[in-house]
Amino acid sequence: MYDSNEQSSQSKVRMPIALKAGIFILASIFIVCMGMIICDKQLVEPGVFATAGIIIVVILLLTMSLFIRKLVEKLDKAYDKMKLMEITDELTQLVTRKHFYDLFENELIKTIRYRRNLSCFILDIDHFKQIIDKHGQIFGNEILHDAAEVIKDNSRSTDIVARYDGDKFICLLPETGNEAALILAKRLRALIEGATFFIGEDDESIHITISIGFTSCKPCLDEEINISKIINITEKALAVAKEKGRNRVEYLTNENLSSH
Repeated sequence: MYDSNEQSSQSKVRMPIALKAGIFILASIFIVCMGMIICDKQLVEPGVFATAGIIIVVILLLTMSLFIRKLVEKLDKAYDKMKLMEITDELTQLVTRKHFYDLFENELIKTIRYRRNLSCFILDIDHFKQIIDKHGQIFGNEILHDAAEVIKDNSRSTDIVARYDGDKFICLLPETGNEAALILAKRLRALIEGATFFIGEDDESIHITISIGFTSCKPCLDEEINISKIINITEKALAVAKEKGRNRVEYLTNENLSSH
């Protein structure tokens, strides 16, 4: 969400830079002009003036170097922040779908090259539209934010968690087979089911559940495997979880279903 306090703080950071630049330029012009006046009127010996001029030039160069370095540091931080905003979903603070696909592509290349396991989840909040219809979009956004925190906090550091679409999340588990993936999926489902989500500042609260579809694979170099195929199988598994009553985990691979 937009934060006016953050914008004002950024303005406060920019103002001193502009002021310093202005003062630096004016001071430089003043020093040069004074030097010219002194030289023309010969108020000091030429040798003394030359030495003083060299000292002034050195001081100006050092000051300018320091100023430029500080400015570059601030620009680098601003650029890093901007890049982070581009790959981060504003509401959930998870990775965006687009950046997730970029990371997925890199992981799949390593998975194929080293013949490692790979698993993928898609998690969907059950009856989310009904929740919004009853409690409003603002509360729905709060649920998405809080659910994202639960998922991210209980995933491993190597897992890649992103907001997939609306009330769906997607998680990539590098070097993870179906058994380990199933354990994590069950844990996430139980954690969401056991969490309490409060409505605004009132004491009213609700409980939600999620459905999870996942697949696992261990591609070899000669197998035809790609991101689209993995995600399509995962979405089919999620559809099965919904058809079978929701609040459950479904595993699908090579068109063979296994319920848990």
